[in-house]
Amino acid sequence: MAHIPEFLGNTPTNHHFAPRLWDTMMQQDDPVAKRLASAARDSMVWTQETLTVFVCRGPDGTIGVELGPAGVTPEHGDLHVMVHKIHAGSRAAEEGVLRPCDVIVGVDGINCGEGATFFEVMADLPPNKPYYEWTIRRSTAVPTPRAN
Repeated sequence: MAHIPEFLGNTPTNHHFAPRLWDTMMQQDDPVAKRLASAARDSMVWTQETLTVFVCRGPDGTIGVELGPAGVTPEHGDLHVMVHKIHAGSRAAEEGVLRPCDVIVGVDGINCGEGATFFEVMADLPPNKPYYEWTIRRSTAVPTPRAN
């Protein structure tokens, strides 16, 4: 597992699994939870956009996010990371440019999918840099129109 730099703030205790809400609900033994999860998934269309955002360090030197794998793909392995949590009161929370489930695909113009992980790219940048330009992929659920 890649070392997670201190400047990102507290790190999650489990970096290996970031399930979506309905996946978590589908794993429950409760049949009502499974029906609700299935209905929610089937009533949404997911859109995806790529954004460039500036992420700054706070006075404590951290950004204030917890990151973990965005999922392993055959072509890229585990190169991208996902924002799992934004800490209340952190610089990231104050700025509001990141959201949980944002996938970080690039840093300062360097693509994290070209053989280097996010953490390797960040490690090669100057230490204590006050801000970074992150390219993120954001998925948004849009309700599907109901047929009359």
